[in-house]
Amino acid sequence: AEIEKRTVTKSTEAWVRELNEAGVPCGPIYAIDQMFEDAQVKHLGIAQDVPNEEGRQIRLVGQPVTLSRTPSKMVARPPEFGEQADEVLKEFGFDADEIAM
Repeated sequence: AEIEKRTVTKSTEAWVRELNEAGVPCGPIYAIDQMFEDAQVKHLGIAQDVPNEEGRQIRLVGQPVTLSRTPSKMVARPPEFGEQADEVLKEFGFDADEIAM
């Protein structure tokens, strides 16, 4: 609460600039939609489109490091919420009846 009292007195951009000038590495904390609009994210090209289960493109954050001989590319989407629950429970030894409960 005490830190917030101070930080609300200036914009995020002003704080980031001042802290970086003072040698404190920092950056803004974005909501996901804001992150994709960040100039550095666009410059690095780390936002990648991957098709979801319905074939619709979803934008995800790729690897922040690019290697010249082994560039990374996202080829699969992450699972939907709960999509792999049964598989994970089976790995932990639950049987089909226990999972169905």
